[in-house]
Amino acid sequence: MKWVLASIGTILVLGLVFGVLGFVLGWYRADTDVVSPQNVKAQYQDAYTNFEALKATAGDVCSALAAIDAETDPDARSQRVSEELAYEQNYRRIAADYDAAYDNVFQAEHVGPADLPHTAPGLDAELTTVGCRRGVRAGG
Repeated sequence: MKWVLASIGTILVLGLVFGVLGFVLGWYRADTDVVSPQNVKAQYQDAYTNFEALKATAGDVCSALAAIDAETDPDARSQRVSEELAYEQNYRRIAADYDAAYDNVFQAEHVGPADLPHTAPGLDAELTTVGCRRGVRAGG
């Protein structure tokens, strides 16, 4: 009977020791998990999504600018300008979302992906990136 109780006691002690070691080593490994590329990309998924949306919206602005330049009817031109302003407003909203996602210090643990800028690019810079330039219309 002593042998059975000693075996059970040994199993319980070993289980406790391995449990504590696993917990402690898990905390030590947490630092490397935080800076791993997979974890950083997962934390910044919103920033990646918004960064791509910025490019797409800059393309929309570019198309709207081309439509404004091509429009000859003053009433239709006014409508095109309104559309272009709406795209610009959408760009600013996405840029704010991007900056908020990137700056989420609690979520990111001060680690940021190397392939994203720290702040959203301005619309004029992004228009240049997509190969577009503003016409003579002011307000850019």
